[in-house]
Amino acid sequence: MHVFFDAIQNDRFFCLSSTDKGDAIAFLAEHLGGADLVPEFLSREEECNTGIGDGLAIPHLRDHGDGPISCVVGWSKRGLDYGS
Repeated sequence: MHVFFDAIQNDRFFCLSSTDKGDAIAFLAEHLGGADLVPEFLSREEECNTGIGDGLAIPHLRDHGDGPISCVVGWSKRGLDYGS
């Protein structure tokens, strides 16, 4: 839970303007670690949908390094079709 609050405190909490799943994931990935993460997130999502139901999804990657866990949070007033 600490990682979630860290995202909010460090301005990594965004209202998503797009209702497209790929655009939303790309936007969040860029704000988390830069454009180079976008293909990895999209590939991971094709491998296994990270939608968990009730309007929630947790797109994620496994980092093989020893760095800290990072988090970025996005929400949408209009919602988006996550295909879950």
